[in-house]
Amino acid sequence: MNTNTMDKEEALKEFFKGLKVSLKNASLYFNQHPLFLKSLEEVKENIDLLFNFSSPIRINFTPNSLLVDGEFFEGDKVSEELAELFHSRKVKSLEIRKGIAVEELVAFLTSAQLPPRDILRKGGLNQILDKESIPHLSVEELDYSPLLKDEGEEVEDLWVHLFQEAVEAEDYQRINEFVENFENIIGRFELKDLLEDKELQENIAKFLTHLKDRDKDKLRKCLKDLLRSLVRNKDSLNEASIEKLKVFFADKDVDDIAYALMEEIVTDEQFDSLSFNLFSLLLEKEKHRGVAVSLADIFRERESALSDDIREKIKEVLTDPSSPDVSEIYRKSLASFLKDISLEGEFAFDRGLLHKNYRYILLSLFDTAEKKEEMSSLLERITEDWEAVTKDKDFEYLKELVNFLEARKEDLSSEPYFEKLDKQISLFIENTLLDERMSPDIEYFIGTLKESHSGHEVYLDKIFNENKTSPLILRLFSKFFPDQYPLFQKGLRGKFSHPAFMHRIMESLKTVDTTLSLNSLKYIFSFGSPSVRVKALKAMQELSLMDEDFLNSILKQEDWPLKKEALLVLKREPNAEKKAADMLLTIPSPFGLKNKILEENIRIILEAGLGEARDHLLRLSKKRFFWNKNLRMKAREALSKINDRKS
Repeated sequence: MNTNTMDKEEALKEFFKGLKVSLKNASLYFNQHPLFLKSLEEVKENIDLLFNFSSPIRINFTPNSLLVDGEFFEGDKVSEELAELFHSRKVKSLEIRKGIAVEELVAFLTSAQLPPRDILRKGGLNQILDKESIPHLSVEELDYSPLLKDEGEEVEDLWVHLFQEAVEAEDYQRINEFVENFENIIGRFELKDLLEDKELQENIAKFLTHLKDRDKDKLRKCLKDLLRSLVRNKDSLNEASIEKLKVFFADKDVDDIAYALMEEIVTDEQFDSLSFNLFSLLLEKEKHRGVAVSLADIFRERESALSDDIREKIKEVLTDPSSPDVSEIYRKSLASFLKDISLEGEFAFDRGLLHKNYRYILLSLFDTAEKKEEMSSLLERITEDWEAVTKDKDFEYLKELVNFLEARKEDLSSEPYFEKLDKQISLFIENTLLDERMSPDIEYFIGTLKESHSGHEVYLDKIFNENKTSPLILRLFSKFFPDQYPLFQKGLRGKFSHPAFMHRIMESLKTVDTTLSLNSLKYIFSFGSPSVRVKALKAMQELSLMDEDFLNSILKQEDWPLKKEALLVLKREPNAEKKAADMLLTIPSPFGLKNKILEENIRIILEAGLGEARDHLLRLSKKRFFWNKNLRMKAREALSKINDRKS
């Protein structure tokens, strides 16, 4: 193109194109590599040309577009990729001033191409560039406050940095914002992040300890939000993971824990006896007596404001048979408040228990009855008791009833009460699952449900409007409505700007081993941010199904984290693993031009533990000529590590 006749828009487009190439080359080659130097020279020429139109040159970045002097550049691949690159690194704008030297551009490009995780953990791009001598170039970083709301892409690494920075700098304005939005922030993380990311775990714990020493009310609010988030994930927690989560409560005062527990019981409709059981496991046993005494004092202070429903809920929560020792501590402390619970945890005359015994007597008679008339009569009386069964949520009884009905199906299928009861059971179980009212026995009933009594619209509304994303709901939707995937896909698309929702649904999808899960995770990958794409691939690692062509297409890209996660899926199948090794390590590299890519692929293969790469590594370790020296060394190091693993 003739630069003498180029207008401003054309000059900007050439600059964007050159900037993209230079950033890519900076990530692939050392800063004296001929290809990098050539692209750097072109960028410098483009900048000098742009100074004829604007001085300084200022570019603003949105998530998917560029803005220069009031004009948006969007819709093309170059603009979108530059926008995503700088936005993911939390850069709001870039300003280039006259007099910029090549050395300044080198410092900027090599810093800007670093992974977002590295940039954020070094304090942001501004802080990195401050250590360089770059007087003619500066960046303005994004205000982090929009991330407190349910906006923008999810960057967990940023929160690791923000928690630490706010505490160390004692930035009270930011700390207050974090407290106000703590439930939303915590909800953005997968449970896996809280369990496995040590740095995140430590910084959240430090943040809570900081509040403990300075503001009890703020601490109590955050503890309540944290407890609520953990309660939502109680079905995914086991003994080992609960042990890791104790760090958040370990050094907290019993009064603060009691206030958090009280608020969660009173305000969270989903807090039940299983939730209390989880809470009891999160504390060391010696703390429970102090928390129970404090909780009793709090309830006495608020006694006049608590309804009978709340009292009844507290009674249900504290009579959980799965943790009798802990429950007994709380029952004794609250006995005078909950007047129908004795100090011994026993009821002088329990009408409910009497009714329950009657229910089981009917069931036993039904099981042993031999005459059809007798069975039909008992079935009628069992049906009359249905309302009490659902009110008590007696799933243990329901399991027995379902089994007995199945055994007598041939004898009674034509009886009206049999059909009525069968439908009542199915409807109750389905509604229970849709409302996410969990119990240890509820999963058993999924196999007993033959059809849905609700339309697919009800499921889609529950999932995408009420944000109910439990694995059980997704499993039922997949079972009953396999032909409604396009509508499910549409719902996912409408939620792409809500990262907390997307992360929760991916956590559930990975436990639902169906075609719906695989297709949904692939769809989420197609429009997700870089961090969401990584999570989608991690979720695919939990499925037995996989799409080899889809995963191989990722191996052809240059996004190293995505390639690694795709490899971890492919390695489950020996043939797929071998094809992946062939694809990654047989890239032609005349004069070493693609050696950087091969070296990165070697690193990824090692991290993924690919077992089919040995022959390729042996070949690469013997490549001749001086430009292959570094590649030979990397291949030999990898072979050595593979041999060490085998031995």
